[in-house]
Amino acid sequence: MGQFIRRMRTIRFLLLAIILPLIATRSMATSVLPIALPEQVENADAICRATVLGWTCFRGGDGGIHTRTVLKIDDAIKGTFPSAINVIHRGGILDNREETLSTKPNLHAGDQIIAFLRQRPDGTLFIDNGSAGVFRVGTPSSQKATTGYLNAGVEIAEQIRRLIPDSPGAGADVTSQAAAGFGNGLKSAAVTGLLTSSGIAARFLNGDRGEPIEYLVDTDALPSGISTNQALTALSNAFAAWAGVASVSFRYSGPQSFGKSAVDASTNVSDSRIRVQLHDLYNQINSSSILGEGGRLAITSGSFPNGGIGGNVAGNEFNHSVAGYLTMEHTNSAFNGNPVLFEEVLTHEIGHVLSMGHSSENPSEANTNLTQAIMYFTAHDDGRGARVEGYDKATIQQIHPTNNTPPFTFDRVFDAVTTSSALNVSGINEITVSGGDLQTSNTNLSVVVANPSNLNGTFSLVSTTIKYAPLGLFTDSTSRHDPFGNSFSDAISYRLSDGTNSSPWAIVKILSLLGDTKPSGGPDGIPDAWMTQFFGNSDPAAGAKRGASDDFDGDGISNLDEFRIGTDPTSTNSVLKIIGGLAGQQIDFLARPGDLYQVQGTTNLTDWFDVALPVIATSTNQSVTNFFEFNGSAIYVRVRWVP
Repeated sequence: MGQFIRRMRTIRFLLLAIILPLIATRSMATSVLPIALPEQVENADAICRATVLGWTCFRGGDGGIHTRTVLKIDDAIKGTFPSAINVIHRGGILDNREETLSTKPNLHAGDQIIAFLRQRPDGTLFIDNGSAGVFRVGTPSSQKATTGYLNAGVEIAEQIRRLIPDSPGAGADVTSQAAAGFGNGLKSAAVTGLLTSSGIAARFLNGDRGEPIEYLVDTDALPSGISTNQALTALSNAFAAWAGVASVSFRYSGPQSFGKSAVDASTNVSDSRIRVQLHDLYNQINSSSILGEGGRLAITSGSFPNGGIGGNVAGNEFNHSVAGYLTMEHTNSAFNGNPVLFEEVLTHEIGHVLSMGHSSENPSEANTNLTQAIMYFTAHDDGRGARVEGYDKATIQQIHPTNNTPPFTFDRVFDAVTTSSALNVSGINEITVSGGDLQTSNTNLSVVVANPSNLNGTFSLVSTTIKYAPLGLFTDSTSRHDPFGNSFSDAISYRLSDGTNSSPWAIVKILSLLGDTKPSGGPDGIPDAWMTQFFGNSDPAAGAKRGASDDFDGDGISNLDEFRIGTDPTSTNSVLKIIGGLAGQQIDFLARPGDLYQVQGTTNLTDWFDVALPVIATSTNQSVTNFFEFNGSAIYVRVRWVP
């Protein structure tokens, strides 16, 4: 492991070389305009007083995750209802992926609500204006502490009725949306993905490594009276507001026409980018007063049901945010010629992208710390623009603390060598725990391991090395597993802790079990099949320079290390080497996918320091582009394979 420190950069690459090292170094509701009750009643296709029975998630025809919430109808206020209905919202959790969107209301089984409903063209129902379209008239006691609730459901229902024209058939007939078999297979606790809710929040990991979160912007349409320059300036100010109070930074990666809604463009994406759509040409927002919506896609883990693959901050486990998305309702007249309000709503929605929930969804909230927050559920439109308040700062720092970011880690893979007796060859059947911390020296980081599969052997932790002991000799009956797939021969998870925060859980996977029977007096750690592939015989005594410590092709790397790093021991052209790049901006080198590499620099060929974060190779030709800044002029560069 190594500590990674930023330095001022003046970089020119003079020497290209590569060597093998001996040691390792919650539901969101979105920003809405305040809306009077008569207008809210008029906009709704149907209104009911109902009890939430529960929810299920499913994959829609658009490829996204959707939640079906079942409401038992207690009182049909406007429209014609069956005994129970389905309401459908984008967002939910399915197959270890969590899609969060701010227009999805936060509902728990047992909630008693008055719901203002709208119908889509296909007849399906949704709650108008997200959580702002719900009057909570009763709730399980466990939820009363976190949300402002009204407690006079019957009286409110009658008040709403007096606002409905007294005409036969007022409201829509929604009996087609009846919930059949609604009591089966429903879940109760809402999965919201927000820090302020009972769900597990998610976080981007870029800031832990000192790297920015990139964002793309679709400017195919804008509000009337707001220029492209004004819109991009407002967006830049909004990102800067959050970067100023949290350990995240952002980088504009240019314009891009998504060709679909921002959320659809992010479906099943894992590039850690935020897609910002400054318009709603694709009708993603179909509520009456919503100004914008934001959310993010996260990876969850069945292996760690309490979270943790997004790290642990001060005792709170997180999932891993892998994409963000934001859409603005450019047709709303409130934005016309008002870039300051546009900027405020952008700031609010970016908060949702970063897993921020609403400070309050109570329209009668008396706590000014909550109502003045940028994350209050209604827009202020008071000229604040991208101003974040005390609540906002305190909450985002629970996700991305400024003074102590969590450590970071890397997944590792290796091939295990199996024998009929104990094998003790340095570098074989072991892997180095790899990662670092922006504030803490690695000597002060502790290692924790968990969830060993123990399918074909046992794991042990020795200092910062994870060792593997196979159960015995295995023949080479299976091919090597994909280093980026979900299958393995054995696996174990690990994380690093600085005493306050912990890194995400990383996984160490064994990709194959290879038998070694030669030399017969004591196997040398090189598998028989590998020896036969390159030398035509599994016995190193069958020819010259075939022993583990020999260098058959004379390229300076022993046969044993050629096996470890995945190169051909009979070819001097098969080496891990730098093959090109752009001086000061990029290095390209040969690599084996799944392995970990570290780029280092020196000014005197004696003292080496890291010039970039380690990188897991995804192809045989790997590039590194994100270099640290450091003081100095020209430097020499090398790439290290991390064991």
